[in-house]
Amino acid sequence: MIFACGSVSLGDKSHQNNLSGTCRRDDRALMPWLPMYIDATDAEALLGILNSDSSIAFIVRDGHGRWRARNSVTALHQGRHCLWHHPSGPLPLVQPAALSKDEIPDPWSGWVDATHAEQRETPYFGPGHPGVIWLNVRANNDGTHINISSFEWIGNHYAALGSSASPLTQKWWKQLNKNIKRLGGVLVPRHGPIEGANKGTVWALPSALSRITNGATRDANPRPTGL
Repeated sequence: MIFACGSVSLGDKSHQNNLSGTCRRDDRALMPWLPMYIDATDAEALLGILNSDSSIAFIVRDGHGRWRARNSVTALHQGRHCLWHHPSGPLPLVQPAALSKDEIPDPWSGWVDATHAEQRETPYFGPGHPGVIWLNVRANNDGTHINISSFEWIGNHYAALGSSASPLTQKWWKQLNKNIKRLGGVLVPRHGPIEGANKGTVWALPSALSRITNGATRDANPRPTGL
């Protein structure tokens, strides 16, 4: 099962040279990243995929400093969402004292984030948990310009420190490209004409693609979440 949450981190800019959505098995320093051009219509379609996936649930704020897991949400708000791939194992409950870690016993019932939770827009699971996947939504386009949204994942970046990604989570990430394609996504270049281009690096979902084809400009690199 996969769980999903709603900041700016290592984030998109660290992945600008890894546009394929995968990382090489022998290069654990590369963190997988899947960039997308989407607008509000595409965001609804993407949400449909996430909500219908029985392995996905959303972690939402549940009062001051509290979070809990939910099966679905009604909309993908602008900003940063976090996905937990449940087969990878339990989520860590990070404690301020010596940054010790316990396990969150029941995400469905909720938990308190003791690491200055009131200052966070998302729950905190440490510097990079291999069972957590982030979704950055920047779909508040005005129709004349399209921003880059993205999925990102720490992958095996910390494998040398004993924090390896589950093979099941790696399989889910590989399937992600197929799911985006199933939504009608097409790989397009980050700038220049789309017609006749033979090197696409960013997935453009149908509504955003139509806008770009009809003259909308597009970002070559992601903006900070929230802009």
